[in-house]
Amino acid sequence: MRNKKSFVIISVILFFALLTPFTFVESKVKTYNVFASGNYVYLLMSDKVGFEIIDVSNPEKPKLMSFTSLDGISCHEIFVKDNYAFLSVNPDTGLSCELQIFDVSDPKKPVKISSYTTDYPFYTIYVNSNKVHLVVVGPSNKLVTLDISNINYPAKIGEYTGYGVNDVVARGNIIFLACYSHGLRILDFTGPFSYDLLGDCVVTNVEYFFVDGNYAYLKDSSLGYKAIDITDLENPTLDCSIDYFGIFILDDLFYHIQSESVLNIVDISNPHSPTSLSTIDVGREISTYPKRFFACDDYVYSSNGKLIIIDVSDPSNPFVVSTFNIFNPGTMIRNIIIIVAVALLVLSLAILLFVKRAKIKITLKRMNKVSIKNNKPTKILLIGIAIIQALAVIIGIIMVAIEPLMFVIFGILVLIPTTIGVSLLFVIAILIYLYLKSRKEESIDELSSDQEAPEQNNQEE
Repeated sequence: MRNKKSFVIISVILFFALLTPFTFVESKVKTYNVFASGNYVYLLMSDKVGFEIIDVSNPEKPKLMSFTSLDGISCHEIFVKDNYAFLSVNPDTGLSCELQIFDVSDPKKPVKISSYTTDYPFYTIYVNSNKVHLVVVGPSNKLVTLDISNINYPAKIGEYTGYGVNDVVARGNIIFLACYSHGLRILDFTGPFSYDLLGDCVVTNVEYFFVDGNYAYLKDSSLGYKAIDITDLENPTLDCSIDYFGIFILDDLFYHIQSESVLNIVDISNPHSPTSLSTIDVGREISTYPKRFFACDDYVYSSNGKLIIIDVSDPSNPFVVSTFNIFNPGTMIRNIIIIVAVALLVLSLAILLFVKRAKIKITLKRMNKVSIKNNKPTKILLIGIAIIQALAVIIGIIMVAIEPLMFVIFGILVLIPTTIGVSLLFVIAILIYLYLKSRKEESIDELSSDQEAPEQNNQEE
């Protein structure tokens, strides 16, 4: 009966240990904001509050250069310009948000050089010339402009409030705003705290937009885009609608998600008559969030658990160049512990089955014959259990620092089974040792009894 109970308990522990990798599958398929500049791709890792730099000078063999942790509890956006990375980071649980600026001229060792704090979070960054434009959300979304002519001391030089600003693109002193309820607004930044409205075109429910050539493409609540002709900045006009669900627009190419993993490249040099050039199945789900897809030069980059690099130098014949496994320090640590946990528990179960199969019975009577306190090997094993328990606690503390929100699940499904498994393994080893030692002592006792019996007979005679 006791053997059956032990078998059930170990099976349940083993089940949860084996279930753990599936529990953390989500951590392996997280999508990350992606930005490409020159020979490098930058991935903003929201779950790890940090960013990676990947060398794609040889797109067939991407190479991880560095992972940099950010000072905060969450991060939202990344923009790279002239060897500087600009990141949106929440430093704490309050409403404030920081623009953290890193020197990435040495991609192996990014260095934080300055920061700027806003009163509310911002999820959009656009850097142009010596200015940084932030879309700050709050009671009333607003545009904040910073001067970074001295990169070590960013300074606020403008603020434009109202109209539900959602997105921003700048060309020189001309600023294009996508506003949720007012469509496109075109501003001329004439000086510190001075924005002149040049023109506007009302489109409602605008989420984000792209500016390409003489058009601004506004994504509204429908599945398509509104193409606005901006040739005359003072009189932008709604030209036509494009009924495609796109995630990026660059150089008259419209990247449209045709299905879960199928990318359709559409020529929109004539927005009135979009022409499909090609489709490609990238072999992995493409995120519908535009910040997780980026086009630069002859390549496009899709980030959804893995970084997919697609050659679009010939838009009519695109092909996947390579797929890069995104480094995730927390996942790596979890995977190592998971493997150890499963291995130990399988070993524990194997020993239990061996004990049961060999019909080894360790009774209290036999165990009482051996003193645990005075037995050195047994004390070593017991110390080993204590060390394992301590290690489990240390690992737990590390996991709190890496990923607080997942610690509870991690503790239940990994640390506890690992600790129990290792402890059980040592306990079983102790029992087997005590059993074998008691058998040996019994054999000695029996041998002594056999030797004493003839002597007693002789004496009686």
